[in-house]
Amino acid sequence: MAKVRLRPKYSPEELKEVYASQYDHTRWTDHVERIQFTINFSVQNLPTPVYHITDLSCGDAAIANGISESLFSLGDTAVPPSLILGDFVGGYDYQGVIEDTINEISNTDLFILSETLEHLDNPEYVLSQIRKKTSYLVLSTPCNETLGNPEHYWKWGTSDVAFMLEEAGFTPIAFSYLEFPELDVRYQLWMVK
Repeated sequence: MAKVRLRPKYSPEELKEVYASQYDHTRWTDHVERIQFTINFSVQNLPTPVYHITDLSCGDAAIANGISESLFSLGDTAVPPSLILGDFVGGYDYQGVIEDTINEISNTDLFILSETLEHLDNPEYVLSQIRKKTSYLVLSTPCNETLGNPEHYWKWGTSDVAFMLEEAGFTPIAFSYLEFPELDVRYQLWMVK
């Protein structure tokens, strides 16, 4: 499958409407499962300890907190990592459009981009900017999406995401799928360096 643009870029006013409420992963059972799967996948596949985690997933930091707690309890990190989040609505260290806020973020050991890439007008640019700032990236995104989410700009397959990651300068370390047949949805998870 080739990468497919699903809709034109939203205006700032439309973005405020589309993202009118803050994300809370506990509202949906499949989100809770996806968060835990991503935490486990990350902890199992990180080749070195991490001391600083940056989460630009427009979420509620559940993945970053879960990784931090797991690594800290295993003794694989010296201090709990600081969390940096971007979102369209309040409460986070960095707010605004990710394509802009990414430039304000300092370097980090591990960058998390969970179910966010498909929301971005220019995913290639964001991946190239993340590459400049991190040793490792955990990426989760739908694979050949079928839900028609109005927040998503893109639909792509595994080879499309692999190509974007490689073009940004990343090298894959680990890959996995998480499937929800009852929802007719499949997610691809990447650990890259």
